[in-house]
Amino acid sequence: MVMSGKQRTMKYKYLILFPIPKPYLKQIMDLMDIVALYTGTEPPYKNLIPHITFHRPIEGIEPEEIEDIVQSIVLQGKQTRIRINSIDSFGKEFIVIPAHGTVTVSELWIGILQTLRQHPQYFHGAFDNDNTLHITLAEKTSAVFDAIWSKICFLLTRGINIPLKKIAIYRKPIEQQGRWEVFKEYKFRKNKKAITA
Repeated sequence: MVMSGKQRTMKYKYLILFPIPKPYLKQIMDLMDIVALYTGTEPPYKNLIPHITFHRPIEGIEPEEIEDIVQSIVLQGKQTRIRINSIDSFGKEFIVIPAHGTVTVSELWIGILQTLRQHPQYFHGAFDNDNTLHITLAEKTSAVFDAIWSKICFLLTRGINIPLKKIAIYRKPIEQQGRWEVFKEYKFRKNKKAITA
């Protein structure tokens, strides 16, 4: 495939994430819709599939390097799971579902972060060390947070185990708004014992 000059010069930002598999996808989207009604914000799935955020958007590192990092770490892991059981917030700006991972998830997460940090182009965000694996339900909620928090904080009361079968890299042009698109996906090796929800 021959790329046009515009495609070759376009700069992207990249996002590393765990896609949420079906049927859990519908449950999360339904929650996003309910929260959107209370907050008056767009549900996040309008721009990006529901996912567990693994790393904030990455800029400045070549895509081939990001691919190599993610692929090498994924080869060391196996299918695993995360558990969600409550709604929380990051300040008043973001309404999220914290995700509680297994040791496998933690090793993958730390491995990718440490390898990214070795690149001189890596930009260290102010809250990187405080990052928590999470699913974003709504953002830019500061203006309504106090009025709606008590109505939505109990929407998720039953714990759910979500199997993780792959890691994905999504991308979006830096200079443009709109949806993120799949760039690469990497499947985990299967466990001999099936992971049950």
